[in-house]
Amino acid sequence: MISIKIGYACINKSINRVNFKTCRLKNASQQRLKELIKYNLESLEEILNYNKEKNINMYRISSDIIPFASHDVNNIDWELEFKTELNSIKSIINNNNFRVSMHPGQYTVLNSKNQDVVLKSVKELNYHAKFLDAITDDFTHKIVLHIGGVYGDKRKAIIRFIENFNLLSTSVKKRLIIENDDKNYTIEEVIYISEKLKIPIVFDNLHNEINGNYNIFELFKKIYYSWKNEDGIPKFHYSQQAPYKRIGSHTQTIEPFSFLKYINKFNYDIDIMLEVKDKNLSVEKIMNLKADKLNIIRDEWGKYKYNVMKKSYNEYKRISKYINSENPSWNNVCTMLESSFNKQESINEALNAYMHIWGYFKNLANDKEKRSFLELINKSNNASIDSYNIEKYLFDLTEKYNVEYLLNSYFFNDIN
Repeated sequence: MISIKIGYACINKSINRVNFKTCRLKNASQQRLKELIKYNLESLEEILNYNKEKNINMYRISSDIIPFASHDVNNIDWELEFKTELNSIKSIINNNNFRVSMHPGQYTVLNSKNQDVVLKSVKELNYHAKFLDAITDDFTHKIVLHIGGVYGDKRKAIIRFIENFNLLSTSVKKRLIIENDDKNYTIEEVIYISEKLKIPIVFDNLHNEINGNYNIFELFKKIYYSWKNEDGIPKFHYSQQAPYKRIGSHTQTIEPFSFLKYINKFNYDIDIMLEVKDKNLSVEKIMNLKADKLNIIRDEWGKYKYNVMKKSYNEYKRISKYINSENPSWNNVCTMLESSFNKQESINEALNAYMHIWGYFKNLANDKEKRSFLELINKSNNASIDSYNIEKYLFDLTEKYNVEYLLNSYFFNDIN
């Protein structure tokens, strides 16, 4: 049976009092740093215990957990001073078969032309490995890194990355996994570097859609088998594009139909890190849907209904009736959703959905907004409809008037 673990990054949205703290460099006294480290380690332990309760076995730790760890201002022997806290965290990870990772920020650039930047990046990566060494017992717990910049000559930039890899400690080399990005390095280029260095690849679906748009299933074996036994199960990143936002922006929550359709194509064990703004809430939602939790199924249907109505009002009524039956199954709902989304676009059905959504604004919108909406609608005819501009206008009104029901829906995600 295929095993797919799902995790989230850094922030837990369900524990309001817990986060990770840092400070400005000018305020980074030894006493202040010790206070922050203690607080952050206690926060990490609380998050891991929460994950244990929710059966979430995969988690990315914030790089800021030891503030200024690779900077000269921090000369605390935090491994020794906080050994008790670190061992407690290690015990939770080991006893619950957790998998943790870290992801250095944008200033960790191993292929920079500036040697000072490279040396600082090496120090930063060494810190990440040192921290993971302190709380784990093997190298399945990874450090994720992008290749870096292009600097006007991608071939030379790739060579620099490969050469500078030799500057890293053994632990970093054994933990490092490289990721395709949304601007500079496609998955094919990351595969090339991986094959040269014999290190694993973490595939990011949204970055690939933006940069390269390669067929993941044609490249899957090269990605999958870049992972050796000591590396653990191959790790993927998954996110969805936020509607009408900057390209590469993540959605507030994961739309599960598209996600489950995506992972159902895999025939191998994989671990997936969700990169999404609501963090653990998306993980829990998907786990509950897979467990056929009735309240979650009905709540999720409410987020899809206008997508379905846009395709077919009859399909909307059919699924609504099924959802309100005694024991609806999420698998059956997904089958019905897919059938609906595969239907051919109908101008009349789309206009009907837009008018239903407009109902949220008819008593809120001013006269100018009402006229603008009607002008967009009246441009439609039997042969064409300006769906993009109508939906964008409705989305702008949704944000302006903070209509929570629509903000939480998937209508503007363009999933079909």
